Amino acid sequence: MAIDRSESTGFGQREMLIHQMLNHAGGVPTKYHDLVQVMAPRLEHTGSAELQLARYTDVFLDDQFDDGSDGMVFEYELIYQLNSTDTGTPEGNKVPAPDSVVGTSLRNLGESKDAYRWNLLIKNNEDRDDFSGIIAFCKAMELTGANFTAQITNYIEVDQWLRGVAVNALTGAGIPTVAMAPAQTCSSTSGRVIIG
Repeated sequence: MAIDRSESTGFGQREMLIHQMLNHAGGVPTKYHDLVQVMAPRLEHTGSAELQLARYTDVFLDDQFDDGSDGMVFEYELIYQLNSTDTGTPEGNKVPAPDSVVGTSLRNLGESKDAYRWNLLIKNNEDRDDFSGIIAFCKAMELTGANFTAQITNYIEVDQWLRGVAVNALTGAGIPTVAMAPAQTCSSTSGRVIIG
């Protein structure tokens, strides 16, 4: 369980409402969250928040898919590099602004899992350190034309993928997206990539 107030762009309930929309639509892995009111010692930190229940844990995965927790879950992440210090010297404390943000699209980054590790964070089964499925998927994302069309269905659950993309386009979701892929990318036990 966690409390989230970020919504990527500020406090709000939009992300939870998007999950509720997905729950009612069906056919897409999604989460059940609730709204809470945070009562903080400082007034500027008091306000609404999202109470996140199972998130992308084994409980969530097993509820959504047969043996779901046996698959791998990856979260797309940007790399934030702190460029400034409070004293302006290399020895000073790092401060978050200005900084640089680096990301990559879901594409072929080569055979080494280390090339994928910082942008696609393993969220479960970390001890397996298995990037093979996501690497194959990323290689397929680089294909074009008839070759892409013929190959991509070997790597994605098409209906779930398109539903996830449609929701992102419809809502303008504030979660990081790359190549129209939501932040959470789950590799199911079927060996195909699904999104949620």
